[in-house]
Amino acid sequence: MDYFSIIVVVMEIMAVKGVNKFSWGKAIGSFFLPTLTVLCICVVLPIGVIAAMRLLGPQVGDTFSAINSSLP
Repeated sequence: MDYFSIIVVVMEIMAVKGVNKFSWGKAIGSFFLPTLTVLCICVVLPIGVIAAMRLLGPQVGDTFSAINSSLP
């Protein structure tokens, strides 16, 4: 991040603080909350789904093998 980006973020937080009459903590939180939400949806959720699929993979494979072996 260059200096211009830092200045823009600080100015946007100051705008949120001024318009909504928030404290600094609430303004920073409300500025970064959408970013954290998108980050969680795009990064953490797929990791959880992949982990669940890896854990359930052997069980699903055994089930399909049993079905396959019982077919004529």
